Amino acid sequence: MMGVGNMDVQHRSPAHRETEARWQHSPSTSNGPQNDHLQTLTEISRAVSATLDLRTLYDTIYQQIGRVTDTTVFYLALHQPYRNIIELPYFREEGRLFLDQAFPYGNSTTSLVIGQGRPLLFHTLSAYQRYAERNGLPEILVGDTAKEPSQSQIFVPLNTGSRTIGALSVQSKHAHIYTEDDVQMLSVIASQAAIAIENARLFADQQNRVFELQTIQSIVQKLNPLHEIPAIAALIDQELKQLIDYHTCRLFQLDPHGQELLPIVFPGSDSAELHFKVGEGITGWIAFNGRSEIVPNTLVDPRVSQIAGTPRREESIVGAPLIYEGRGRGVITLSKLGTNQFDEDSLRLLEIIAAQAAIAFDRARLYEELRAEAITDPLTKLYNRRYLLERFREEKARAIRNQHTLAAMMLDIDKFKPVNDTFGHDAGDVVLQDLASVIRMVVRAEDIVTRYGGEEFCILLPEIPAEDAERVAERLRAVIERHHLPQAAGVQSITVSVGMSLFSPDDVGVELFSRSDLAMYAVKHVGGNRICVCEGARFRFLGADNREACT
Repeated sequence: MMGVGNMDVQHRSPAHRETEARWQHSPSTSNGPQNDHLQTLTEISRAVSATLDLRTLYDTIYQQIGRVTDTTVFYLALHQPYRNIIELPYFREEGRLFLDQAFPYGNSTTSLVIGQGRPLLFHTLSAYQRYAERNGLPEILVGDTAKEPSQSQIFVPLNTGSRTIGALSVQSKHAHIYTEDDVQMLSVIASQAAIAIENARLFADQQNRVFELQTIQSIVQKLNPLHEIPAIAALIDQELKQLIDYHTCRLFQLDPHGQELLPIVFPGSDSAELHFKVGEGITGWIAFNGRSEIVPNTLVDPRVSQIAGTPRREESIVGAPLIYEGRGRGVITLSKLGTNQFDEDSLRLLEIIAAQAAIAFDRARLYEELRAEAITDPLTKLYNRRYLLERFREEKARAIRNQHTLAAMMLDIDKFKPVNDTFGHDAGDVVLQDLASVIRMVVRAEDIVTRYGGEEFCILLPEIPAEDAERVAERLRAVIERHHLPQAAGVQSITVSVGMSLFSPDDVGVELFSRSDLAMYAVKHVGGNRICVCEGARFRFLGADNREACT
């Protein structure tokens, strides 16, 4: 069944709410659902971008979407604006395939989705019928849907970044089977599918562009495994030169408030100091208007801002917005000395790459968020033990290579259990959060501060002489002892037991942390609020008592 327009999202199911709750409250070190979600999208993206044959591509899109949702009914619709029709090159109902159908553009759900560029979700047939009636749309039936109409329906646009070329739909005979997560997942797949369809159509229409399309496909495949924004930008600059002749490539991302374009710095770029407000210069103009543009001569176009410190000279610019899921995310511009250096082909190719760049940058952002969750303690916002061990391997190798000192400190709050027992765990959390802030304030910027577990913290201090490490430890102990905690902590102040050790080239594992931990417990044994250095089998106490113990 094919019909109508805006999001008609109903209530989430209890099962979906439970799944979402588990997602939101799962421990930061697990991240199974997020990583599985990202891996699935990467696999689908790779599969969809792996062919330039349209029939094979349609089969692949259908098969890949079938991995993640119900496809009892599935179709792809492509808009042909010059003929004012919508082609239906691929339609499946309960596995049966129908090819190359068409219907007029303008009075259907599919037409609205294409025209508005926004997805639709209907949980029931009656919800769809109310929407159709409200919008004056007829019910258009394809295949055998008239015998057993679809209940749940999703329609998502096929967005290439700057325009919508069509739509795809999945439908089920069961009500309330799809969720908002399904809509988001399909929107991501549809964006990738739209680019792949455009690539395949260009290949079919113009065999003389084979090199261009193979290069684009290569770029897409090379972008897939990248998760860092500078690396993505560097690859785009390197590979785009095979398609368009230019001198300078500049990439910008919108700040979180959507007010300023910030440069993406990568090796060879010259835009580190360039910042544009949305609407400022040709870069800001492209961001504000959300459309691509060619500037034949920068000296005569009033939208172009002269970059301070650069000579006035005739240049050409072509630029495109980075658009993903209907939102502007940034801008890419290419410039070349001379006038009229770019044509419509340059613009077309840049738009294709810009769409891929927007997807890649958003994927990198998601990856970074997932990684940050995986290595960060949610309560104190310090790094967790997983990150500590990652960095320890790096710093250990660097210490051996450069013959530098590497120290570790273990801190444990003295008499912390009575705080929880007397004032409650919320008060204990305040103590931990405040202590984390104090530690960060005292240690060096290059030191790695982590919550090791419970009320225990670990600090890794790279490239620090032994005597300096001891001074840092004593200063930290003293600052914590004098520090006044917030009223919500229940207690006015706390003390800590500190154990410290230096890395030895003979260490084969995590002996550095084990020795520091033993030294910390030696302090606990003598009453706390002291520092103990573990030197092999010897414990050396610092501070007023300056006592020593041997084991």
